[in-house]
Amino acid sequence: MRRGAVLLAMLMVVGGLLGLWAFLKQPTEEAAVETPPTQSSYEMLYVRPLSDFHGMTVQLSDGSAFSVVSDMVFDERGSLLGVRSSLAQPLLVVGQEDFALSSISYQMMLLTAQNLPFTAAYEGLDRDACGLNSPAARITITYETGDPIELTIGRLTASGYSCYVALTGDDRVYLVPYDFHQVMTQPLSAHHRLPGALTASADGAVQIAQVTADRTMWLATHTSDQLLPWQVERPFTHGGSSDRITAFIEGVCSIHAEAYEATVQDAAGLAAYGLDAPQRLVVALSDGTIRDIHVGSDAGGGQVYVRMDQTGDVYRISRAQLSFLDTAGEEGLLDRFVALVPSSQVSAVTVTRGDHSCVLTRETRDGEALYTRDGTALSADAFAALYRALVGLSFDKLADRDAPEAEPLAQITFQLLDGTAQRVTFYPWDAYYVFVETGGGGAFLVRRTHLDELLEPFQMEEDEP
Repeated sequence: MRRGAVLLAMLMVVGGLLGLWAFLKQPTEEAAVETPPTQSSYEMLYVRPLSDFHGMTVQLSDGSAFSVVSDMVFDERGSLLGVRSSLAQPLLVVGQEDFALSSISYQMMLLTAQNLPFTAAYEGLDRDACGLNSPAARITITYETGDPIELTIGRLTASGYSCYVALTGDDRVYLVPYDFHQVMTQPLSAHHRLPGALTASADGAVQIAQVTADRTMWLATHTSDQLLPWQVERPFTHGGSSDRITAFIEGVCSIHAEAYEATVQDAAGLAAYGLDAPQRLVVALSDGTIRDIHVGSDAGGGQVYVRMDQTGDVYRISRAQLSFLDTAGEEGLLDRFVALVPSSQVSAVTVTRGDHSCVLTRETRDGEALYTRDGTALSADAFAALYRALVGLSFDKLADRDAPEAEPLAQITFQLLDGTAQRVTFYPWDAYYVFVETGGGGAFLVRRTHLDELLEPFQMEEDEP
């Protein structure tokens, strides 16, 4: 039993939530047919103890229906002891016991089970004009003892402050506050809890990850290094862009569900929403909170399907909430790179040192990527390891003058699928650094040891002693 749920339910029992009804008290309104009201004061249509409440069935105008049952435990005196379920909510949806009801929904249902306030009562009204002959909803409330209560919800009044309600066995028509109509005429899906945004600061993030549908992971961890506070661990060790990583964190934490779609039980159910192989956006915070958003397929209407927890609940959010991902790819989140050329854009890479060279190729046949090194087939993992070493070289500082008049130590040429090429050329500088010039006009200094580590996997047979 959850202490928070117990306290909330206790507040309901003692009437703390009755203020929700009280402030909605409205003056007597003109009914569908002008008939003097028999009552003009604020009263309760019925009063029943919550401890006697068993369940409620809601039948909607479209023919759909759902039922809830009480999951609360009371002692012999009617005092609330707690709730049974792990959801820590006082009501359970019959047949969907893992359905997470929103607090507004179950509070309204509990209030309705106890009593129903009205501001006016009329006799002889035209029930058809009040919408009671083709109602928005019919509600049946059952109790452990005594007869059930049957309510019919008609349309809203002209002002919109109230709705018309009838009680089976009573000829009068009652005016009930409008939010009773607003909540109790919704389909079951609208009663689901919607996860909201996290009230978290980017300063509290300790790690972020972005996993693509093909399971490729981009992982960065916060460090104590003031110059490069974000250390990228995958796809290769490097420094991250603090500004864009902060934007990524803020974007992920601000995502909030806009509508509940369904609850699925297995991978086949997830596949229907593109969530069997989703893009995942993960932010881990220092307080132990983890926000793990699974982004699925297009939901239409400018929305996309998402999962926001470890349950099978599927929600919809607007694509506008994901706009921060426009700069959240490797090119945006990684920082201080000599050259970053995504492997998907490359057809061949040539690593040249002196008179010798090593050529990596990537081509697609029948939809399958094939890799080679100097004509010898490579596995995807072997190619990825070599390629990441090439594009993952970070510079140590900006160069303050032009390239030296010297023969290059090495050159890397990226042949792209569009027929163009990008080159990175390394020149001797001093005992500690080499000068790096990129085809895009970048000029940097890189430690010689870093260049040696880069070239080591590309040793040519002629170079070996």
